[in-house]
Order: sequence, then structure tokens, then C-alpha cells
Amino acid sequence: MAVVLALTAGCSTTEGTPVGSNKAELSKPVEVRLVVETTPPDIKLRDNAGEEYALGPVELRLERFKRAYIEYDKQGASGWLVHLELPDDLTGKLSELTQANVAKRMALIVDNLVVFAAQINGPIPGGKIQIQHRFTQQQAKDLLDSIGGER
Repeated sequence: MAVVLALTAGCSTTEGTPVGSNKAELSKPVEVRLVVETTPPDIKLRDNAGEEYALGPVELRLERFKRAYIEYDKQGASGWLVHLELPDDLTGKLSELTQANVAKRMALIVDNLVVFAAQINGPIPGGKIQIQHRFTQQQAKDLLDSIGGER
């Protein structure tokens, strides 16, 4: 799994044409936590499949996105991608977090449920997250819906 960050609220269902709206408020905040190997973890939470994750403290609390959408990956043959774009006031914190934790896993949590966890491939200085996981269009849309959905 790979995470390259960009948070938004909106969704594209047309190949290669992202659709989204600006500065969408989320009905439920998204917590960003690192997956940890230490004992004891700050908290243990599960995903929909029942896999349990040992997690550190909340690193970021996302209550709004500048933009969020899905898009078909025409170049890398990775299937569908989820793009999330953070508001300007959170891009510095995300950059610091990803710079310090390259190759570690990061989890997105909504309502105490891990909706996605993946490896940080590199620093993300611009506040744009790209989630790659060979998603089908429906899987990408479902993930986007779980973190705020189309706006």
C-alpha cells in the first residue's frame, strides 16, 4: 500500500477528470495516526476487515479538506487513485509528519475505525495526499465516502 497525500471533498466518476468542491467541512473528523510497533500503543483500532492496528497519538485532526476526489491512474496502471488536499493551515504539519516518518505506516481513522493504512512513500510538502492501492473505481469511491464523501 502507498500513501502520497492530498485531501479534498468531492469525487470524480469520469476517467481522468477530477471533480471536487472547495473547503468542504466534514461531518466527522478524520484522525491521522502513525501505525506503531511499540508496546503499549496509544490505542488499538480495527478496520472493516477486522485487522487490528497499534496506533500512536493523533498527529493531525482533519475537519475540512480543500478538495477530495478520485481519478483513474492513466500512467502507472495502478487503477483508481484517491486524492486529498489539505487546507493551507495544515500543510506544514503534514509536511513535517511525513518528512520525519518516511517508510512508516500512517492510518486514517473515522469514528474509531481505521478506513485506510499505508506506507508513507516520501515527504508531502504541498498538503496533497495521493492514495494508491490498485483500487477499482467503486473501491476508491467507497474510501472517499468513508472519509467525507463527495461534496
